[in-house]
Amino acid sequence: MIGSGNADGTPWAEHLYIGPWGTCIDGANVSSCWHGTGWLPSSSAIIASMGFSAIGNSVYFERCQAAPAVSYVVVTRADGSTERIAAIQAGPWKYLSYASVQRDKVVRWAAFGAHRQELASGSGQAP
Repeated sequence: MIGSGNADGTPWAEHLYIGPWGTCIDGANVSSCWHGTGWLPSSSAIIASMGFSAIGNSVYFERCQAAPAVSYVVVTRADGSTERIAAIQAGPWKYLSYASVQRDKVVRWAAFGAHRQELASGSGQAP
């Protein structure tokens, strides 16, 4: 499991599967698969979006792949609240997923290493 919680009153969970067929995420609203087990855009990338699934226009489930150095990601919502999401090791990479509710969407994210050092950050719903 790379993410779970309750979004806008609906429980959700996303699961990652890696095998000879590639990488698949079976999630809150849709399943997606990619050939291979890693696809960060460059060897220097820290975290990258793998896309999202959605329930209508109000709840988005962001899926991310992270470099091995990432321990967790902190997302900040429009109301100023934060959520810490663990990066889960699977094969050579780490993965995570989080929900963003339109009325209180994620506006900033930051990826951190094992010693709480910030490795990357940005604005918007996803890396």
